[in-house]
Amino acid sequence: MATWNPFKKKQQVVVTEKKSWALPQAWFLNGGNAANNQITIKRALQFYDNAAPVATAIDWINDEFKTLSLLLKDGDNVVADSEILKFMRQPNQDMTQEDFLENLGAYFLIANEVYIVAYGNINRAPADLVIVSPEYITIKMASNGFVGQITIQQSGHATEVFKRDENAFRFYNKDKSAEIWQIKGFSGLGDSLYSNSQSTGNSLTSSRGRSKLSSIHREINQYIQVATHNLSVLDNGMVPSGSIEMPEGVTLDDDQFERLREQIINFYSGSKNAGKTLILDNGMKFVPMSLNAKDMDFKELTKTVTITIFNRYKVPLPLISAENMTLANMDAAKHNLYDNCVIPMASRLLRELTNFLAPRFNLSENALIIADLDEVSALQLRRNEQLKLKKELNVYTINEIRADAGDDEISDGGDIVYIANNMIPAGTEMIPPTNPMADVTPDNEDGVTRDYFVALMQKQVDVNGNRTLSDIEINEIADIEGL
Repeated sequence: MATWNPFKKKQQVVVTEKKSWALPQAWFLNGGNAANNQITIKRALQFYDNAAPVATAIDWINDEFKTLSLLLKDGDNVVADSEILKFMRQPNQDMTQEDFLENLGAYFLIANEVYIVAYGNINRAPADLVIVSPEYITIKMASNGFVGQITIQQSGHATEVFKRDENAFRFYNKDKSAEIWQIKGFSGLGDSLYSNSQSTGNSLTSSRGRSKLSSIHREINQYIQVATHNLSVLDNGMVPSGSIEMPEGVTLDDDQFERLREQIINFYSGSKNAGKTLILDNGMKFVPMSLNAKDMDFKELTKTVTITIFNRYKVPLPLISAENMTLANMDAAKHNLYDNCVIPMASRLLRELTNFLAPRFNLSENALIIADLDEVSALQLRRNEQLKLKKELNVYTINEIRADAGDDEISDGGDIVYIANNMIPAGTEMIPPTNPMADVTPDNEDGVTRDYFVALMQKQVDVNGNRTLSDIEINEIADIEGL
């Protein structure tokens, strides 16, 4: 069996002009031009915290992903208990497997990029395996056009630099006591914001992910602004703002104005003061500034934004929309969630995790960490329906069906395709069944004798006129019956 070779050479892409440069960290932490759909990673994380539909859509996917059981597949061999799987049950002192997968999936879904750091001897199983937010990452390109250096610069912690090993094409820190692995999605931008090397046209487009929220950041901002507006209306008296008009010729000095303002704020604004009667004297009048129905149509706006966000992440609407939710389509919606969201993401992230950890656990080149989908209750009903259909088609053996169900093979008749014994070719003349009692009488009046029983069984035939039992089978049955 071939073993994993961490020092296996990969093909390099050589760029004519050799130049190294680093993307300013400020872009990923605080910068960015929102007008061009280029939101920062920090802003994407803020969307998750501040926009409920964003968090809901991501959690629908990630809550399913984080609870997946893991298996190790090596060719046709699949095991549930191995060194690497035991390690993943507690990858570091603060995280269980579920915690680790939750962080892994969340950063990937929010930022389309995530980093894993393994601490300890690079030739052994890691002492700890941790997730690092892409918010704290700076990328530096090498002269060959690939990423040459990855730096973690987290507030309150020392800067940690990982450089690409020229032999292994992996990223280690200076004393090789830690290794970092990048998982990133696609970024289609290639402008100057991603490149400080205008003369060569090089860019970090291929070295950093781009959040899926970038393409819908305007809609998300609308949702946040609407929520902020509604809360402001609630805090300020649950009515649109208005003005106090003074009688003609009456003016207030600074002290009088300030006293009137404080009284209105203290006694009439805020949700707890909603409905109170505004008492004015000296001819003052309150003039409300109302909004029309179109301006107040927040409900339709938030609904539209929510649908946009869920469509961006391919989360089926019946899972969150009451008007799209029925008993008939909920199962289908959950299946779609797995087929379009959970399973593709799990396949990608677990494949990356395998590539990262394989040399440390001496896995073969065919080894792969996979999700145990047979344990997913949401998929069991569909799987049972598929097995039932295979059985009814009469073109699969028992062992093939049992294999799909995850059961062991049976040796006696398991590889035979069984069909109903009453099936005959189309156009075949039907032979009427014979009466097994015809021309057969008991040898005595006390009951059935062995000869009578044998003769009776020999008369039983199928629709084609063939005997259903052989003489040996008939005699065995007679022995069992004590005849």
